[in-house]
Amino acid sequence: MPPKRQGQAFNVLWAQPDAVARFRTVATAAGPAGRLYALAALQTLAKPEADRIAAELARDTRQVFVQDSDMVRGLRAASDLIDLVNRRQLGEEFLRDRASIADHFSKVR
Repeated sequence: MPPKRQGQAFNVLWAQPDAVARFRTVATAAGPAGRLYALAALQTLAKPEADRIAAELARDTRQVFVQDSDMVRGLRAASDLIDLVNRRQLGEEFLRDRASIADHFSKVR
């Protein structure tokens, strides 16, 4: 499966000199999917903040569409996805794959 735009967006924010502030803004202003991405980043950048966001998301029943590679998992409550972010270490996954993600999207127009 080709990389997803979410990975590209994550890595663009991560590369900014004010990445922590940007992910904090996402955690504050975004919907549940964006907050889960911010959680993935802040687990590495600012662990105490990530813990606070995870606690807030644990009470968030809003639905998020989940697609894992080519597997559509459908709608899930944000609260049900915290474990997925933790277990898969999604932030680390995006960072590990950043070269292939960047290469893919440099070719896509």
